Amino acid sequence: MTIIWDKEEALSRMRGRVDRLMMLLEMFPDETLTYMSDIEQAILAGDQQQLRMAAHALKGVAGTLSAHSLQEAAEGLEMAATTGASADIASLHPDLQICYSEFSALIRRELEEFQTSGQNNSTDDVPVVALEDFIRPLIDRLQDNDYVDPAELSQISYLFKEPEKAILLESLRVQISTFNNEAAVGVLTQIAASAGVILKPKMER
Repeated sequence: MTIIWDKEEALSRMRGRVDRLMMLLEMFPDETLTYMSDIEQAILAGDQQQLRMAAHALKGVAGTLSAHSLQEAAEGLEMAATTGASADIASLHPDLQICYSEFSALIRRELEEFQTSGQNNSTDDVPVVALEDFIRPLIDRLQDNDYVDPAELSQISYLFKEPEKAILLESLRVQISTFNNEAAVGVLTQIAASAGVILKPKMER
């Protein structure tokens, strides 16, 4: 039987940073409720392409958090949408909803325990870097499909206090969290242009 959540594996992926893992768990509902809604609407409309895309995005988030049962359910739905297996879609959707509810309930308890334990007061200092020194390496990592921790954006958050800039930073955070690397690179390019940062090609650095 596939386990709901492998906390130790998820924590290892975060390099042992409990605060980073808890931050991703806190972001999970806002990031994934849209995918769940898109999946339901796609099934009702018979839009298998939209269903495949939404299930794929949900699978990516679940994989990052080592939510294995949810990841497996989303992958099954993605495959059914890819092959056009309507009967499988109808049977797999309820399983996905159950896995989503189980994982959501589990991480709510985990977050409550984390808050009451007082561990949320991280003593780690967040390094501050210049924007031009941050964007190009991050683009390279995204294009190489390396793992990027959304928490790393804290290093440049001091530059995004205005509402318009804050929206850009949040958009970037969402794209990185959902492994939409191509879209994340697009947002980074937009941020660089708005800040007057010239991005040299990788080979010139």
